[in-house]
Amino acid sequence: MSDFRALAGISSTLRTLLRDRMELPAQVTLDNLLVTISTPHAENPPQAGPATETPRVNLFMYQVSENGALKNQDLRASPGAYGNPPLSLNAHYLVTAYGATQESNSSFVNESQAQQLLGSAMRVLHDFPI
Repeated sequence: MSDFRALAGISSTLRTLLRDRMELPAQVTLDNLLVTISTPHAENPPQAGPATETPRVNLFMYQVSENGALKNQDLRASPGAYGNPPLSLNAHYLVTAYGATQESNSSFVNESQAQQLLGSAMRVLHDFPI
């Protein structure tokens, strides 16, 4: 790990990657899509009836663990190198999507927009495994 800002840099890089590469559903534009780095929670407080949500993809780093393979790498491969290898970490994220809409003339909530956003985000993360 280079310094204390490295973990925040990972989240920021993932956020930028998603904003740049995601394909958006027809109703969503880049102007109204939010990609947030936060704990997963509902945007609006619970209400009596169905509510609509702003289209949003959320990244939550829920676990950080040391990379055992890189921890055990041999520094003696370089002449004169000594000491411990750099701290190598694996960052684990929970990706959640929001974007419920209310069906017209109905009290049902349609979450297909959120599912499309999640699918698009997962495609980007699969295409760019970092």
